[in-house]
Formats: sequence, structure tokens, C-alpha cells
Amino acid sequence: MTETAWADTRTAAGRARPHQLTSPTRGHYLLLMVVMAVAGITAGALVFNEVHGTAWLQAQLRCAQSIGPLPDDPQEQLRLQLDFLYCMAPAERQRAASGLAGGAAIVALGLMLTWWLPRRLIRRIGPLTAPPPHWRSPGPPVLLGRPELVEPFTVQYLGTPHIVMPRGARRRPEAEIAAVLRHESAHVAAGDVRLVWLVRGLRRALPIVAVLPMLVTTIAALAGHDRSVLGTLTSWVWLDYAARVGLLAVAAWIIGARVGRAREHEADAHAAADGAGPGLTAMLERAKARPRLLRERLAGTHPTPRQRLAHLGNRTPPAVLGRLDELVAGVLAVTVLTAAYQVTTPAFTATPVAGWTQAIDATLAGALLAVACGPAWWHQPPPDSRAPWWHRAGAYVTVPSAVPAGLYIGVNRTGATSGGPYGTWWVLLTLTLATAGATVICVSLARAWWRAGGVGGWVVPTLVTTTLYGCAFWVGTTSSLSVWLAQPSDYLILATEAVWAGPLAVCAALGCVFAWRLQRTAAAGTVMPGTVEPGTVVPRIPPLIVLLSAGAAAAAACTVRLRTVAPVEADEKAAVQLLDMWSASAAGVAVLLALLVAGAGSVPDLLRAAPPATALAFVAIYIRWASTWSDPLETARRFLVTPLAVLAVSVLLVAAFIPLLPARARPPHRTVLYLLPPLSAGIAAALTALLIHYAGLLEYRVLLSFG
Repeated sequence: MTETAWADTRTAAGRARPHQLTSPTRGHYLLLMVVMAVAGITAGALVFNEVHGTAWLQAQLRCAQSIGPLPDDPQEQLRLQLDFLYCMAPAERQRAASGLAGGAAIVALGLMLTWWLPRRLIRRIGPLTAPPPHWRSPGPPVLLGRPELVEPFTVQYLGTPHIVMPRGARRRPEAEIAAVLRHESAHVAAGDVRLVWLVRGLRRALPIVAVLPMLVTTIAALAGHDRSVLGTLTSWVWLDYAARVGLLAVAAWIIGARVGRAREHEADAHAAADGAGPGLTAMLERAKARPRLLRERLAGTHPTPRQRLAHLGNRTPPAVLGRLDELVAGVLAVTVLTAAYQVTTPAFTATPVAGWTQAIDATLAGALLAVACGPAWWHQPPPDSRAPWWHRAGAYVTVPSAVPAGLYIGVNRTGATSGGPYGTWWVLLTLTLATAGATVICVSLARAWWRAGGVGGWVVPTLVTTTLYGCAFWVGTTSSLSVWLAQPSDYLILATEAVWAGPLAVCAALGCVFAWRLQRTAAAGTVMPGTVEPGTVVPRIPPLIVLLSAGAAAAAACTVRLRTVAPVEADEKAAVQLLDMWSASAAGVAVLLALLVAGAGSVPDLLRAAPPATALAFVAIYIRWASTWSDPLETARRFLVTPLAVLAVSVLLVAAFIPLLPARARPPHRTVLYLLPPLSAGIAAALTALLIHYAGLLEYRVLLSFG
């Protein structure tokens, strides 16, 4: 082509940029990029162990010797632990920098390949020529490749997207040409061009960076006199590393293939909506008869012609997310959670944010799940209630079941970073339970949100999903140490003194407000027509019953607490305040259990009823002690935060088992609703009495934070 023709083409491309189309699968590209970065962090950690591992262990030994043996005094132990952290800070930051360098290397190499791969492909299929003048593209300009080119594709060329067509396409009917051009233009409008090539570059960068630790180890073994190259590379360290990198590669391929197929279906739907349906159908019918090679079936990221025809015939968009996608997204989120711990913990050692590193890790992992699974959960219709149980409850199970695999891939048990919250098998239990509870709450709220007509927004679903999983990951990882090091009688105190008590209390209050807004939206009659499937029951409890149940539970808990004195209160002054706070938590838990026992409530109903009961009990207890405290505001904050935090943990644990309860075929009877307030009061009285009479088993003391 001449320079003038190229200039005209680029000018046409600037004028023909189509309007950007949003897609719920766009976030999966971010998921793939994060997977590659995690693989780079893992490789960087092994390189650090090989190059600086001995120096790191020597620094740890020197710091341990400098502080000496730990005394029995808890305050002195805390001071010496802080001295040890400050001593290890330089070595820890080197370790964090090594992990970040590995992640940055794979991203940088992927960006370089993103720039190089399209140019390499254009050289292979060139020279490019102008298409027939009667071909009119609805979007980017069109070019013709060499005769060897079989399929059309879109590439970023000369700064703008271009559609490259096979030279043999000139013999195709005009309807099929128009269908192909509209299909490729839909890809451009959805922003697929840059993202697809970026993913291809990152996937090719993965094996290059993954092999780097083996090369470093091989060079070190050859340089040393007491190491065997074969013996070093066949040790369990490298077998374990190869298995984890292999699992990451498989997960990346699955996500890439699923996203690629979903985007193809979306492009077909847009092309058919623009009037290219007959031409697209004719082209796919002819392609359906062509046999596919085994390599194409295994490595292909496009749906088969039969699958594309099926979706075009049904005129329904494909499911954004399947169970396999949820499973892989859960594995990768937990992998990010654990891999980020290897970077943030050493990077922020001996800094003001050192105590919040696990919160940062949990927020990153929660945001990743919000991007990967949020659009499907919040913007797709819930499954029909007549569907099999495993189909309706599948979303509750897949993400929690991914926790063990994610822990295996992300936890660096072979290097210098072992121990911490991931150094005990208890994390399998605590993190799985917390993830299961967050999944049940999130999916239940998403289905209620969809039925209430809130399908257009994305800010609220993203924030809710990120907050839920961020808190769940934080609680699940931090509490693993508590379960391992403490006695069961200490758990309530640990929940009271935990660093996540304040944020968790805020989340409980916000969850209550959000559930009430959902109820008000549904009561106002704004449910979208057709959003409730035939046979679906949406249990709703009248607001008056909810408030009466909360008030009855609070009254019963306060009455039992004020009229009963525990023997431990005479010797432990802190026991008085702790029992008051736990009694307020018992009121909220009582309403929660009453709703579940009666089978009268869903997850939004639980969130609407439990926090008000705890808040009402707090008001009564605060009035009791208002005249004896020197700082009423600080005391009020503590006496409200602690009960809400304990309640939030209770809701998280109870929610994990809600899918095991039998589903109701009919709405709750009016008699059941009338019995909810007295049932709540009875359970609250029993829980409060249990706390008071068995309070002697609890140790009332200030606990040092673990970690």
C-alpha cells in the first residue's frame, strides 16, 4: 500500500472507533494477569532463597541472639518481639523486593511480548493490501493478508485496530463478509484487542520466568564443589515448585479459554443484533462440517461452530460464569492471598502498617473475587427453585472448596517464609469456614439484589463482594493462629481483642443497612417483571416482626444479665464488662437462631434482625453504667464495637451451614411469624444464662496479639 493509502486508513480508523461495549467477563483478564504476577512472585522467592537464603538465616540468628531468651513477663515479651522485628527489617525488605521483582519481571516481559507478537504476526502474513472497495466495515479499517491466512483476526497496527481478512474471503458471499466484519468490530468495541494480546504475551512470559530459578540454582550448583546439579534439581523443593507453577498455568489456561469463548459468543450476539445473523449462521453451518484436529480441541480458546450456532439459535447470552470458573477464581484468589503475604509482611516489617498487612492481603484477594465472580452473581438471574439442589447450591460450595488448592499453590513452604498464619493446618478449617460464610452471604444478597431490580449498577456489588471476602479472608487467616495457640475458652476474648473487631463491627452495621434497603426496594414494588421465576419463594418477614423479635431478644438478654451475678465477677473486674458485651452479642445471635429454627428467614432477613437486637441490648447496658465511666464516648464505642464484632463472626460461621438446611416450599405461616418474638426471647435468655454460669472457664486477661 502507498503512504497516502496508509494515511487514509489511519484517518478512517480514528473516525470509525465504535462505542465501547461493557462485558461482565472483562474482569477475568485482570484475573489472568494477577495469576502471572503470582507465578513471578513465587519464582522471585526461590531466587532469593538461592542467592540470599544463607544471609537471611544468618541475620535471623544474629537478631535472635541479640534479644536473648524470652522472659515470662508478657509486656517484656512484646517489647523483645518488636526489637526482633526492627532488627530483621532490612533482610525482610530484601526478600519482599525479590518477590516483587519476580512479579514485575513477568509483567514487563509480557508487555514486551504484547508489543512484539502482533508485529511478528504481521510480518508472517504480510504484505498487507487494501480490500475490495465494496467491503464496508462498521468499525475499524480492513486489510487483506497473504493467501496462507485462513481465519480473520483483529490486531493493533499503526496505533489503531485493524481487521485482517484472508485473501480467499473475496470469494465468500457478501452476507458472510458483513457478518465477519461486524463480529470483529464487536471485539474492538468490547476492548478485546489489547487485552487479548496482553494475555498472550503474559502466557508466553510465564515459562520464561518460571525457568529462571532453575537456571540460577543450576549455575550455583556448578559453581559450588559440594552440590550436584541433578540431585539439587530433583529434590522435593523443585518438584513442589514445578507442581505449583503447573497448577497456575492450568488455571490460567482454563480462565483464558472460558473468557475467550464467552467473548466470542458476545461478539456473535452483537453481530446478529446488527442484522448479520443469516450470514453468520451460513458461515458457521459450513464450518461445522469441517473436522477439528485434536490439537485444536485441546488448545483452542474459541467455541466450536456447533456451540456458536446453539447460542445464536437460542438468542440467549451464555452464562457469564460456570462452576469451573468459580472454582478456578477461588483457587487464584486464595493464591493471591497467600502470595501477597510473602511480599507485604516483609515489606512493611517495623512500619506503622505492619499490623495491617493481612488486612491488605485480604482486601486484594477479595477485590479479585469481586472482579471475577461479582458480575455473574449480581447480574445473572438466580437458578430456578425447581432445579436440582446441587445446581442451586453450587455457588455456595465451589469457592470454599477451592481454598485447599489455593493454599497449596500460594504458601511457600519450601523457602524462608514459613509459619505465620499459614504455618498450621488449622488455616484449612478457619479459612474454609470463613470463605463459605462469605460466599453464602454474598450470593444470597446478590440474588435478592437481582430480584429487587438492581441489575444496572456495578459499584455497590463490587464494594459488597470485596468487603465480604476481605473480612472473611482476614478473619480466616488471623484466627488460625488463635485456634492453634489458645484454648477454646479463650475464643470469645480473642474475638473481643482482635484487630479486626472495629472493621467487622462497621461491616455488620453496613450489612444491616443494606439488607433494610433491599427490603424497602422490594416492598415498594420495584421488582423487575419476570425476575422471579415460577415456583420461587422469596421469604419476607414484616418489618414489625423483625423489630419485635430484636426487642424481645434484647430485653430477655438484659433481664437475665442484670438479675444474675457470675461468681467470677467478684474477683475479675474485667469480667463484668465482658459479660455485658457478650450478653449484647447473645441477643443478636438469638434472633439469628430463632429465624433459622423457624425456617422463616433468608440471609437478608438475618442481617436485618440480628444487629438491631445487639444494638438495643447495648443501649440498655450502657444506660446502666453511664454514670460510672470517665470517658463515655470511648466506652460507648468499645461496648458497641465488641458485641457487633462477635455477632459478625457468629453470622459468618452460621451462614456457612445455611445451605445444609432444608429449603421451604411455601412462605412461613402467620403463626410462625407471631411466635418469632417469644422464641427469640427464649433463646436469648438461654444463651445469656449459659455465658454467665460458665464464665468461670474463661480467662479474663489482656491477650497479646499473635503474629
